[in-house]
Amino acid sequence: MRLISVLLVAAGLAVTITHAAGTEISSAGLRVGKTNIFCVQMPCPWRGIAVADSPRLVPADLMWSQQTLPPLAASSEDTDRIVEAWNGDQCLIIDGSFVAGILQVDGIADECA
Repeated sequence: MRLISVLLVAAGLAVTITHAAGTEISSAGLRVGKTNIFCVQMPCPWRGIAVADSPRLVPADLMWSQQTLPPLAASSEDTDRIVEAWNGDQCLIIDGSFVAGILQVDGIADECA
């Protein structure tokens, strides 16, 4: 039974990886920084990265949820502003993508509402 479970998980991952490899990732609006998620128990994703158009942010929506920023690929001005917002518990909407653990920033669109 355990072997069947392992094989099903492996098959599911193979399909997911194959599908992801053929998918072109384009720039999108992302929320970066304060998540407005509050918890009664640690660990809590107070800061993270999620798709900007999520109607309500829950931990499952987060692409990244650690207390430190992931590596950034951005201009020096955008990097400074993102780091300042992250450290100040603020949130920004950026145009970019989160690929292979790197936040690729095309520009900063606005502050989160």
